[in-house]
Amino acid sequence: TFMPATGHTQTSYSIEEWNPDVPRSTRFVGCRVNTMSISAPPNARATLSFGFIGRDRQVAAGRYFSAAATPAAAVMQVGHNGTLVVGGTPVGVITAFELSVNNNMEAGAVVGSSLTPDVFHGRMQASGSFTVYFDSTAFDDIFDQEQEVGLILRVTAALTANSNFMQLCLPRIKLAGGSYSTANQSRLQSFDFVALAHSVGSGNQATTMLMQDVSLA
Repeated sequence: TFMPATGHTQTSYSIEEWNPDVPRSTRFVGCRVNTMSISAPPNARATLSFGFIGRDRQVAAGRYFSAAATPAAAVMQVGHNGTLVVGGTPVGVITAFELSVNNNMEAGAVVGSSLTPDVFHGRMQASGSFTVYFDSTAFDDIFDQEQEVGLILRVTAALTANSNFMQLCLPRIKLAGGSYSTANQSRLQSFDFVALAHSVGSGNQATTMLMQDVSLA
């Protein structure tokens, strides 16, 4: 899946919190995903965090989604199971990776009603950071020369060759800054980056970000 330049699907969700001891059902309706954060530490599970903007809140004494499906069991993805590719080259020195995506949505305001007519999409922006062991000048040269490179992060469910995986592709990023630090006698270099829209006809979709879940294929 990817963020298209036009023709976005206006998908919204209802989210219910059910407290049977009170009892109280709190439903947030017309919710759209505004932000997403991805964190892939080297020795812990990879995590996703989502931020929503909704249209309204509704309450009731009874549960609305009385037959909600139980979430399916899944294998946790961890940072050391997988591959990270920067500029077409696999990299084995990255110690941390973070990505934030913001759709810049807003709830519209109108005169004469306390309920917003809709949650409107803004321009999607993606930015992040990664930290690497300073064992070569490769990343420093990319920053100094202001090169635009691609970044691919793949995390797998296991170490086997045919393992299911999830993959994130940022076809065009630019390093926005860097810093040095020392941890346990190791020299580290951290970089911030901004993801840019990919050009048409260069082997990828014209988008800022693509995501693939092979288990859904």
